[in-house]
Amino acid sequence: MGNAEIDFRIEKLKEPKKEGAHRICFLLKTNPKSDFLPLSEIASGGELSRIILALEVVLGNNHTIDTMIFDEIDSGVGPRMADVVGEKLKELSKNKQIIVITHMPQVANLADTHFKIVKSMNEDDVNSEIIQLSQDEKQKEIKEMYGSIIY
Repeated sequence: MGNAEIDFRIEKLKEPKKEGAHRICFLLKTNPKSDFLPLSEIASGGELSRIILALEVVLGNNHTIDTMIFDEIDSGVGPRMADVVGEKLKELSKNKQIIVITHMPQVANLADTHFKIVKSMNEDDVNSEIIQLSQDEKQKEIKEMYGSIIY
């Protein structure tokens, strides 16, 4: 998103609410000739994911939150962009604990520790188990995440 620009519109509310006295609207323009428009109206899922991650990378070291959880931050991005997303998450993890839920092998491959969630069913219940994978198990899982790629 080399030509994208982001801006903010801050509106003072007539009556303060429990959330605050102002409303902040994120504005985005994705190319130089377009106007700034509300992010919520124009950003695709992939664009929104990348913008959120960019904000976290910029702000990540400037707030006191020590652990950040990203649930499918790579949603809507393709394989090439998943490489970039993974690298940005890795960069952010230098100073914060980062927990990432992902289906993208490019992102999972950069993890220091890899867990797999295994669901099982019995007659009455569905159970989920979280298993920490060894390095060999991680490599096998990453290959499985790629699926059947035919060249």
